[in-house]
Order: sequence, then C-alpha cells, then structure tokens
Amino acid sequence: MSEDDVSIAFEDLALQPGEMLQAHSALEVIGEFLPVGFLGYLKNQTLIVTNPIAAGKVVAVKEGTPYNVKGFSGTQHFTFKSKVVKLHAQPYPHMHIEYPRQVLATRIRKDLRTVVNLPATLFNPISRKETPVNLRDLSAGGGQLVLPGPMGRKDTKYTLSFRVRVAEDIEEAVRTEVVVRALDSQLVKDVAVHTMGVQFLDLDKAARLLVMTLVYRQRLRKE
Repeated sequence: MSEDDVSIAFEDLALQPGEMLQAHSALEVIGEFLPVGFLGYLKNQTLIVTNPIAAGKVVAVKEGTPYNVKGFSGTQHFTFKSKVVKLHAQPYPHMHIEYPRQVLATRIRKDLRTVVNLPATLFNPISRKETPVNLRDLSAGGGQLVLPGPMGRKDTKYTLSFRVRVAEDIEEAVRTEVVVRALDSQLVKDVAVHTMGVQFLDLDKAARLLVMTLVYRQRLRKE
C-alpha cells in the first residue's frame, strides 16, 4: 500500500446499481480488465455483479475464480480482491462475489487531466444551433474544444455532448451544461486553430465516473 492509499469499508464507496467496475481474473498472468455492472450487495456477505463482457459477449466464468476488481467512486480510484461465490444464468448472467474485506482507495485530484481526441457537439440553447467540435483535453472539471472557426464569448453557456468508450464495443453518452472560460486562436503550421476552454456545470455522478475512468485509463497507458 502506498502512502496515497487508504483502507476503507466497501459500503463507504456508496456505489449505486448500474455503475461499472473493471474485473480481471487473478488466474490470468496476462489479460485485460473487463467491464462488469454493479447490481448491489449484501453487507458482509456478497456483491452482485454482471458477468464480465468482452467484445460485446458475456464471458463464461467458474465458481471459485479469484478476481482483482477496480473502479471509480466520486473522486476515488479503488481496488479490491474477491472471488466468485455463486453463478446465476437467469434472468441474465450475473454472479455473487465475495464481500471485500479490504478496499484500497486513492483520492484522484480533480484537476487530473489527459489528452483525448473525441468528436463532440456544442449546442447553443439560444440560437438552437449545433456545432461539431473536437474534445482534445479532458478532466473531471472541464476540457478544451477545438472549434471549426472562431465562436462564442467568455461566460457563455452551452450544452456539450460526447461519447465515452467503456469497452471494446460499448459507448456511453455524456451530456452536460458547460460555461466558456477561455477562447484562443493560434497559427499552427500556417493553419488557424481555434480553441475554447469550458468548465462542466452539471456533470452527474454517472457521467463523472465515465469521464474519470477515461482520464485515468489514458494516464495509465502513458505511464
């Protein structure tokens, strides 16, 4: 455990049904973390999650299989170890896994950010005009947009929409109100590049989790 990690009770994460976790079989030396949906828990007994998904298909698992699990809750990245206790095929594949005795949580800085390249749409609620933009810099607090041309003024409010890939073929939509905090135009290799810095105003918990997952995942790939 690093000095940045703290041990907390699982229930202190306050996870809500429908949130996504990432699970990796501890039996596999090499293998990626796969998404599982959190369904609920029985305190000190089991967690209830969906089967892992890979390439859009349900992954078959065996009872007793140990798993390393990680995820995000608010501003915390957390990890714990568990194992499959019971499998169920109906009404859809899901499993009970051991209630974690220890959860290691690391508080993620709000300003942790990464470079991305996501198509997005900027909607002006007054003119009702939609403008395709590119989201280039992202954090839980906001991002930088590359614009097709100069537009907007500081403190103007828009609605920003974009999609975050949570698995190989699974994407989730993020839609949030933003306010313009910075505008800039520069010549890059003799080409005018127009950018807009925005702050998220109403990013709900589910969307925040998606954004922080993407940011943290991108940072891990570079480290």
